[in-house]
This record gives sequence, C-alpha cells and structure tokens, in this order.
Amino acid sequence: MTEPVIISDHAVVRYMERGLGVDMDALRNEIMPERTRRQAAGLGTARIPIGRGLVAVVRNGVIVTLDPQGGRRWEGRGRNDGA
Repeated sequence: MTEPVIISDHAVVRYMERGLGVDMDALRNEIMPERTRRQAAGLGTARIPIGRGLVAVVRNGVIVTLDPQGGRRWEGRGRNDGA
C-alpha cells in the first residue's frame, strides 16, 4: 500500500496565509510585539513568557517554537514535516 503524501508545516502556513487570508505579520505581532522583539534581540538564547500560557523559545535571535509555560514541552502530534 502506498503511503499518503505528507503535508509539511510550511505548506500549512502558506495555506493559512494564501488560502485563508491570515495576516502573518499581525500573527507575529500577536505572538510578540515588535517592540518586545527589539528588546529581546540581544538575548541570544532565552525563554520569554508571552501570555496565553506560552513561552517563546529564542535561539540566536529567532523564536524557534512556543512551549507551554511551566517548562513542560508539548509532545502532541502535528509536526509532520520530518524536522
């Protein structure tokens, strides 16, 4: 039996942006306002609470993921792009 095609996270983001009309810049600002991003720019690696029970994980000046506050990493499904 042939395996089904995998839909990458990148494709999901593009669908949200181009298919659903999600304003990605507005979403970025909701995650962390530009002013806060500028303040955090020099931190390198950090965990920054952003509200809604989430912590932004910053590595080398890039928010790489959002984890639940309290240190326990989310281990649910959803990541299916092989990364």
